[in-house]
Amino acid sequence: MSPDPLVNLLQTADASAPRSQSTPAEILHGVERCRRKRTRRRTLLATSSALLAALAVWWASDTTGPVQQIPLAADHPVINETPLLDPNWRFEIARLEHEAQQARALAKALQLAHAATDAQAAVAALPPAPLSPRAAAAEQVDAAARTSVLRADMLRESFARLDEAAAAYRSVIERFPETQWATVAQRRLADMGRMN
Repeated sequence: MSPDPLVNLLQTADASAPRSQSTPAEILHGVERCRRKRTRRRTLLATSSALLAALAVWWASDTTGPVQQIPLAADHPVINETPLLDPNWRFEIARLEHEAQQARALAKALQLAHAATDAQAAVAALPPAPLSPRAAAAEQVDAAARTSVLRADMLRESFARLDEAAAAYRSVIERFPETQWATVAQRRLADMGRMN
């Protein structure tokens, strides 16, 4: 051992440090492998970008020749005539104008339907119009006649009290002669055969 304690400490620490499992050659091989992967990724990215650019140019171009540019109004002043456009572009513009017209018509129809729904809801929310005293009385008379016919029907069908049912039908005919229920009571009495 050397006389210097610091040197002894460093030698002890170096001896107890974990040794790397890889040799320097293996480490260099790993670094080279990472570099190759990075190069492959960059090449793939550049190739795919070039391919996408070529597809975009092909899609935008006419199928019969190179990419054509639409003449701008500043390049060629147009006086009362349409600009020179490729027929494919004219067809595409007409198709898009037709789609826009359909979308506008649909939007208008939806607005009208929404307005109609709002109007129906507003009308439904209104309270019913008050009846005149004469109409209210006629409604009550009709309800009383209907109730009497229904009571007579119950007596006839459920309880088999035919005499009491016939009396109830006659009462409806006498008390409410101008209602539809008087006609119903006459038919029921005729069906029973007791129209005396």
